[in-house]
Amino acid sequence: MKKILLIIFLFLVLFYIPFINKAVHIDDGNFIEMAQAIDFPFSVKPGYVYYFMGGKAENWNPFNSTHPPFIPIYLKITSLITGYKDYLMHICFLLFPVLLLLSTFLLAKELNVEPIPALMIICGNAALLPVSHNLMADAPMLSLWILAAYFLISGIRKNLPGRTAFSFLTLAVAGLISYQTFFLLPAFFIYLVVKRSVNRKIILMFFLPVAIMSLTLVSIALNHHSPISGLIGEVRRGLQPDRLFNKALSIPIIIGISTVFLLPLKYKQITASKRHIFLAVVSGLIVIAPIISLGYPIWSSLWLIFLAASGLFFIIYMATMALGEIEDRALSLFLLAWVAAVIFYNIFLMPFGAVRYLMPLIVPLSFIFLKNTVRSRSVRLVRTQVAPGDSPRRADSPGRATEGVIIAAVLTSLLGLAVAYGDYIYASSYRDFAVEVKNTVGKAYDRTWYTGEWGMHYYMDKNGFRYLTSDSNEPQKGDLIIIADVPKLWGPSLNLYSRMKLVDVVEVKTWYPIRVMGVDEKAGYYSTLWGYMPFAISDKPVERFGIFRVIL
Repeated sequence: MKKILLIIFLFLVLFYIPFINKAVHIDDGNFIEMAQAIDFPFSVKPGYVYYFMGGKAENWNPFNSTHPPFIPIYLKITSLITGYKDYLMHICFLLFPVLLLLSTFLLAKELNVEPIPALMIICGNAALLPVSHNLMADAPMLSLWILAAYFLISGIRKNLPGRTAFSFLTLAVAGLISYQTFFLLPAFFIYLVVKRSVNRKIILMFFLPVAIMSLTLVSIALNHHSPISGLIGEVRRGLQPDRLFNKALSIPIIIGISTVFLLPLKYKQITASKRHIFLAVVSGLIVIAPIISLGYPIWSSLWLIFLAASGLFFIIYMATMALGEIEDRALSLFLLAWVAAVIFYNIFLMPFGAVRYLMPLIVPLSFIFLKNTVRSRSVRLVRTQVAPGDSPRRADSPGRATEGVIIAAVLTSLLGLAVAYGDYIYASSYRDFAVEVKNTVGKAYDRTWYTGEWGMHYYMDKNGFRYLTSDSNEPQKGDLIIIADVPKLWGPSLNLYSRMKLVDVVEVKTWYPIRVMGVDEKAGYYSTLWGYMPFAISDKPVERFGIFRVIL
């Protein structure tokens, strides 16, 4: 146990502590606002005004969100300690990274693979690490998914019905963090069926997460207003042809960057098989036309073709390995069902493609890879002092990672840290800019308006600036209007725009070359609607703010 805790602590220091003062970022502000709109004991504050996407909602009800209430309630409870200060909120959120590291470690041990490479490849992945520094639902949900998988698999293998039942209780909590949990349930049921561990008690526990999620929705609908219409609206947006194309193409690209150091380890096996060579060629041919249609510069297109082809091939190759080389049939089907579930809801239910939506896909793919790439020592001879004629004793131990796996794991985590620092700089740009503008305009802050969501919305509000709705004509002559480049999800009304004049452009520059969001860079880490690059190498500004003055 001491060894486990030491390893978890070291990875916490490596992956999370350096980012403890990360700025409120992307949808963090929405979860915080939901928490602020709640009164103890979790009733809705009367008359709360909520601004979002250029609109204004009077008497806003935070329980109508498309997210379950766990994270806002957690932020509300911890606000008694944090006071909504950035670094204190992140300290309280360390609970979930610790859980993520611990559950990954335990599942790796249970699946007989070396835990340290697993922690590097999964928790240090560029598709997961930056997101797990935020105050959103994605990483907490995934940490509970992995923990539930550990309880399920170890409970069945060790004949511990209580532990198996506890896996579904863990999923129930995950369901209160994200409704996506519903789609993971079939994978758990498949494992139970193949292991022939289905009985009345297990069936009742299996439906516990479904019951809790359903009761939560019914309770919200009866006491407030049903969030189902909002969920349906998000799905409808995602089913538009351009969005379906966006999501289908983003999946292999994101998997490609997530596994860029893993696939080369399989080079000899791939080139030794005509079938695998054929699959690799077909994967490349499939993605060429869609990426060329984007009209990106030649080098960007070639890079995306490489990522998409390798990502698509990696998914197919891991599926064939799971079915052909993992002896535990229940485990292979469980991992593949997990993969299928995440791909399904990403294509058909999510509103757009994003790296954070696909981070749950990294877990089963990585474990399939590790199960088939380590040099197994699961059964080894242990010679002891025995009487002549006695047979050697056999004992179990984790599979030992090869040198290649260790190198790939280190490179994967270094890339994750590099992207995470780029994300940290991007998030900080809005916090620093808001303070700078407050110091510049002084008491005239109430005559300064802005458009922009995410971290910009949070910090501009925090510093007293005024949110400009898309239909507003309220700004008067002499007022300032600030428009950010990246989170510009709406603009001023045409009437107001005709009265505005650009007076300055403020660029946030840095020596650090990684950009996670930006139309110019074609980088769309948090939404591929900004670009299909998970991140870009660029010397362009991190963010650009246009400052306008109302002249009429």
